[in-house]
Amino acid sequence: MHNLILRELNEHDEAAFLVGLREYNDMELSWYTFVWKPGVSWLDHIECLRKGKLGIDLPADRVPDSMYYGFLNGAIIGRLSLRHELNEFLRTRGGLSVTRSLLNFAGSDLPRRCRSKCCRKQRHWE
Repeated sequence: MHNLILRELNEHDEAAFLVGLREYNDMELSWYTFVWKPGVSWLDHIECLRKGKLGIDLPADRVPDSMYYGFLNGAIIGRLSLRHELNEFLRTRGGLSVTRSLLNFAGSDLPRRCRSKCCRKQRHWE
């Protein structure tokens, strides 16, 4: 069994994030990140994630969320966004979480395990 770690990014994860970003290069950027853009410093990115979790300075169409990344042997293999609340659109079309995994892991049980770990985190908050 793989040692999967699901956690938020920190100041030491820039290299792993950029390597993972290259794996997603043929997909829409939102499959990997909602807030990082080219030219944004790593510490600004981390701060933006922190503010998003707390609901600070969010665009009108966004809700507070925690962004978790799945790490396997130090490499990012996917991400999971856990929304803290829902707006009207998300109540009818979205949901509390959105999971994206790298294509080479899509057929494995790793995406399911990421969701399972996140559901345990969600129950802890309720």
